[in-house]
Amino acid sequence: MTGLSFTKGDMNSIRLAISEGGKIWESKHLATLKRKIKNYYRKTQGEQCCYCRKNSTGEFNMVLDIEHVLPKGKAAFRKFMFHLENLSVACKRCNMLVKKDDI
Repeated sequence: MTGLSFTKGDMNSIRLAISEGGKIWESKHLATLKRKIKNYYRKTQGEQCCYCRKNSTGEFNMVLDIEHVLPKGKAAFRKFMFHLENLSVACKRCNMLVKKDDI
């Protein structure tokens, strides 16, 4: 288990996002939670992309993506969308390559 955990407020934001339907991960209700997740993984990964290990020290958060190791877009893996063990941080280049390759 990771050192990050969801608060009651985080869980409420997740429930609100799910209740809206559609593209859950894009919900405005998740903005604060996503910032928390990204900051946590940036720190624990030593400011490195989980794939290429490129250093991201000093980079803006916009050049990094929260990576779903098991893709949230695949129906079989949607249930893992908010599992902390399924999340990481990747540079945009690697994240797009992984999506394109469908791996």
